[in-house]
Amino acid sequence: MDTSAKRFSSAAIISVVLGALLSMIEPVNAETIGLNCNGTRFTVDLAARTVSWDATGQRFVVPAQITATSIDWVFDNPGIIKSESHIDRSTGFMTSIDHYYPKTWSAPHRVDR
Repeated sequence: MDTSAKRFSSAAIISVVLGALLSMIEPVNAETIGLNCNGTRFTVDLAARTVSWDATGQRFVVPAQITATSIDWVFDNPGIIKSESHIDRSTGFMTSIDHYYPKTWSAPHRVDR
């Protein structure tokens, strides 16, 4: 009996099975990140490059600048508030500079992931 033919066929089968398994493996990339800050749930959509949240019975969606190290966005409701927000992705700290008309103040916040 020729054992080289058996070894070849076994190797071929293993190769096909491994190839099929490896073709099913995909890198995992999250398209959204959920964050909680002081009772407000923020959703960062990495694909759409937006940040959204619900407040006062409304849904807000604003464009964001997203990098590997930070997420930045500005929410402007003229005459009421302009809020500039920054999240440091390495520490999880969120900083907002809120311009309430006519008062301005800044408060750092810890973000729960």
